[in-house]
Amino acid sequence: MRFEYRSPWVYRALIAVPLAMGAYLVASGRFGAYLKLFQSMSESAPPSEEAFNAVFATGMLWMGACAPFLIVAWLIGREHVAGRRMGYDIYAGMGEVFRRALRGRNADDDARRAAAFARPPADNPRAALAWGVAAGLGLPAFFAGVMADLRTPAGLVWLGGAGILFGTFVYARRRAVAYLRSEPAAGLFREYAMLAPGRYAPEGRTFVRIQLVAMVLLPVWWLGGGSLLVL
Repeated sequence: MRFEYRSPWVYRALIAVPLAMGAYLVASGRFGAYLKLFQSMSESAPPSEEAFNAVFATGMLWMGACAPFLIVAWLIGREHVAGRRMGYDIYAGMGEVFRRALRGRNADDDARRAAAFARPPADNPRAALAWGVAAGLGLPAFFAGVMADLRTPAGLVWLGGAGILFGTFVYARRRAVAYLRSEPAAGLFREYAMLAPGRYAPEGRTFVRIQLVAMVLLPVWWLGGGSLLVL
């Protein structure tokens, strides 16, 4: 890994700061006030300016406490090839921050971790299907859970169609990245460059094309034909 190791106490501090801030927010009542504001908004009761300012400050305190941990996790995680290609690089980095905080440095272990970080993803159809099903169910479940107006047969058909398209995209993406042969550099248009079939071995190009079709159909269904069902 190219990311430089620091003292274990650096990583421990990165973990301790959000934990300490979380404890303060709970003990001071700020966290409870934060949740009550969103509950009042869901009940169509507009919050006062004072309450909004208080929860805004709470959010900024929490974000400020978490930012160093998340930045370091991202810097480490972007060296994780499978995580970077599949989109879970920051989670891989989080795990590595905890490992370094708890275990420190060990030459043999460091070599194994470096090898694991450099290993490209393998094609795992079962795992890809599990992720696709989870994504396909999660999207409609989320919107149906927070919007009671969509808990109708027409609304569920609309959400279900969007879930199928989103789940298909996730499944195809996780199948395709195992065959990536020319990874684009980091940048604003990296995700679009990942959709070029020519970057993949022939075995993966079909999955890239499935992603492209799902990307076109999802907004059409979400904003066009599918949404007409609930009007």
